[in-house]
Amino acid sequence: MLPRRVGIASRSAAVGLRDLIKVAAALNVQATRDLQDIWNISATVTALADPESIEPGVLPIFIVDDVGQEGAAGLHLTDHKQPYALVDAGPTWSLTASHECLEMLVDPSGNRLVSSSAITAAGGKVQDVTTEKFEYLVEVADPSEDPANAYMIDEVLVSDFYTPHFFDPVVSPGVRYSFTGRIKRPREILPGGYISWLNPATGTMQQLRWFGKPEVIELPGHPGQSGRGTLRGFVDENTRPPMRLSRLDGSSYSVTHQRQRAQWLRKASTLRSAAYALARRPGGSATTLPPPNAAQAVLDANKRRLQVPGATKAYVGWHFENNWITRQRAIVVLARRPELSAVQNRLPANLSGIPIDVRPDPRPVRPSPTGTTGMLMAAQPGTVREETQFRKFRARSCLSKRSRRSPDWQQRCASRTSTTYRRQA
Repeated sequence: MLPRRVGIASRSAAVGLRDLIKVAAALNVQATRDLQDIWNISATVTALADPESIEPGVLPIFIVDDVGQEGAAGLHLTDHKQPYALVDAGPTWSLTASHECLEMLVDPSGNRLVSSSAITAAGGKVQDVTTEKFEYLVEVADPSEDPANAYMIDEVLVSDFYTPHFFDPVVSPGVRYSFTGRIKRPREILPGGYISWLNPATGTMQQLRWFGKPEVIELPGHPGQSGRGTLRGFVDENTRPPMRLSRLDGSSYSVTHQRQRAQWLRKASTLRSAAYALARRPGGSATTLPPPNAAQAVLDANKRRLQVPGATKAYVGWHFENNWITRQRAIVVLARRPELSAVQNRLPANLSGIPIDVRPDPRPVRPSPTGTTGMLMAAQPGTVREETQFRKFRARSCLSKRSRRSPDWQQRCASRTSTTYRRQA
């Protein structure tokens, strides 16, 4: 079986190649690990560096700042009837990209129908109508598309999807109806989701949506008159979910859970990378690591010397050579990127044999309690995080009494004053 190839490309300045690679890798895992065996589909997902260069055979998903008119997101066809999808470039765009990727892989045409027992909304529930049959549009991610049903691959939020058993006539024990297991029986629609079908008795497209409460509606117009040219495109044009999957609220469970996972992974990944880097150094990983006490003593004795303009933080860490971590302790001084070279020039290469590594400060700029930005000092041996209590230090001016009488003394004094905060754990 030839694999279906999906490529993700960005036409948005908000989504760079690094984000594309991360999300594409997660979607490739979803396609090969989660979807393949369930739907018997072979597929690959890759990041496309250039949205203007799409190789033959690749079905593209474009991340865009503006999808155009309402309902323009989702599946489209080219003049040659080749499918592509548009995804809004919001903070949680990976969830929408996963949704579109899954549906594109299972049904690239956007017109696949599967017949099964009819359903209706009654008493606030979705119920089967065994005396009728509908032809359901295969949209594997719609019935459970609410972000509460999403799951994560690494730190990437991806969509749940139903299995072929979703169209079974009756529920059977031990059968999986969606990947996460949130869907418990055939044709079940979860809150925030929907399903669409062709009603053979009326010849119209209908939909059961659960946006607040379950209800059945008839989609207006005729699919043949849609500009999309597919049943799924017609449904997309006529469906307005209560929330945009690409722009979930930052306080929602899915977003906060994703943020916590990302923070943990970044920490674990850094430590794991350091373990590999240390392992290639002479002596191997079994060598006893030097304690930080000596380096911390040098740091404590040279605080004022390290408080050069542009420096933002100093702590005891590990010395790097050629971007590889070593087993040697170092005094790490952080600085903002525009001032990195200046800080390096203002500091010696080492103090008492302890090397000084000047590195870019990855933290956002935040004002200190006095309204200025200061330099943070790690007070405890081996501490690499800010401390929890602040104590203010002010460098004394070395200006003479005569210079203090000059009109611009205060301005010059302020420019030579640095503020340091110390926080005890």
